Amino acid sequence: TTVENAFRNAVAILRRAGKRATLAVGARRPLKRPLAVARDTHGESGLGYAELPPAGVILDFVKSLDRLLAEQPEPVTLVTLGPVTGLALALRSDPDLVRAKVARHIAMIGNVGAKGNTTRYSEFNAWCWPSTRRRGCSTPERRRRVGSMMRSASTSSSTSSRKGWTAAS
Repeated sequence: TTVENAFRNAVAILRRAGKRATLAVGARRPLKRPLAVARDTHGESGLGYAELPPAGVILDFVKSLDRLLAEQPEPVTLVTLGPVTGLALALRSDPDLVRAKVARHIAMIGNVGAKGNTTRYSEFNAWCWPSTRRRGCSTPERRRRVGSMMRSASTSSSTSSRKGWTAAS
């Protein structure tokens, strides 16, 4: 789906869950490939065919991830819900800031023990931007991958939870 849909969906889901989080929108297009969306899989809204009430948010201004991270007083947990182009761009512009401010990175990407949803083996978020994915992953000891088709998450993180949550798509 588009980053605009992903942002609206994240806002709607957080509101429905009664949670608050600082949200940022990732890059609107990949670094090297043309934008590809899977409307047949994710529907027009990006949530398949689930119905959520309108989020009521207008995307008239979105801070880039590096600006958002710079404003955080403490390290945060970064949750990426799609291909990690925004994280790759932030790492390109200021890698020291990203490493200092991202205590943990949780990525919804990949598949283990299941067929791919885009190619025989590839999950959409991983397939979309493979060059970005390699650039966008933070250090392995602070990374947790939650695949949309995984039975369990792989992690090597023992980092305690932090106060701030930053979600990006």
